[in-house]
Amino acid sequence: MNAKNKKKTPSLLGSLDWLTIFIYLVLLALGWMSVCGASYDYDQAGNILDFSSRSGMQIVWIGTSLLLALLITMLDDRIFESLSYIIYLGFLVLLLATPFLAHDIKGSLSWIKIGSFSIQPAEFAKFATALCVAKVISSFNLDLSRWRDLIICSVLVLLPMGLIIMQKETGSALVYLAFFLMFYREGMAGSI
Repeated sequence: MNAKNKKKTPSLLGSLDWLTIFIYLVLLALGWMSVCGASYDYDQAGNILDFSSRSGMQIVWIGTSLLLALLITMLDDRIFESLSYIIYLGFLVLLLATPFLAHDIKGSLSWIKIGSFSIQPAEFAKFATALCVAKVISSFNLDLSRWRDLIICSVLVLLPMGLIIMQKETGSALVYLAFFLMFYREGMAGSI
């Protein structure tokens, strides 16, 4: 095969959706400015980049998310497809354990404290649920107009949603209803 007939594989930078990345960065900046505005104390002349302040900690999380995004884009996407069920089950177990591990914060048992920072497993469970549902929907012979297939996909969404409601974190649980818009797009009857 000569060099002209070879298919050129796009580079990592060439395969990225730069418009989405730009929108993401703008939303990060606006979110950070909102945190700065909401947590700024006029009585103390502190630095908004001080890591002991809310805005400074937000910078740490923004940097962490950008690093994580870079690492995820460098991985082969087949890894996520092959591990989607394991990731989903792992987060179901974590959601089940969260009320027993979490500290009560304003009546919600959804934040697990690890050292000096806290995480909310419900946020990561959204990603795991999306991976698992995508894997199931992409399987052959799945038709969401059939009750059996719709029930399978609905259980995949309603199970973590129910566990999050048990943590008294209704706001995070409501986000799961957006999956039903995707189900409608994929063939769920409009009457439902």
